[in-house]
Amino acid sequence: MTDLIIKEALIKYSRYCACREVCATDLKKKILMDKKLQVTSSEVEKIIDQLIDEGFINEERFASAFVNDHFRFNKWGKIKIRYQLRSKGIQEDYIQTALNTIPASDYKELLKELALKKWDKLASEDDIHKKRMKCANYLSSRGFESDLIFSELEKL
Repeated sequence: MTDLIIKEALIKYSRYCACREVCATDLKKKILMDKKLQVTSSEVEKIIDQLIDEGFINEERFASAFVNDHFRFNKWGKIKIRYQLRSKGIQEDYIQTALNTIPASDYKELLKELALKKWDKLASEDDIHKKRMKCANYLSSRGFESDLIFSELEKL
């Protein structure tokens, strides 16, 4: 019976993984929450190991896709991206390799774009110091490095 459940789960989740990049941590949570399967943690480990062996789960590929998507679409900085990947249990060397794929010019351009938008939204703020701090806090919450933030704010 257990082998049948594992085979059913492998079919279901191999299809799921074929449609999107996923990491082992997220998939473990998803499988454990699947009320239809009702698998034990050891069975989940077998399923995950099998999906890794068959190439459906690849954490290096996941890190690369995650970095690209969250930089381009969510407009996150490297600090926030790194934090999220670490929380998913992705190896540091995969994270660093993926972050290195972000072109420095694109990164600085995004920071500049976000800083200008926030600066313009704070037009009603009269105190320049408060305006800078609010802008810096916003950019910091997006995951950008403080030295780059203050360098960009000096230009405004």
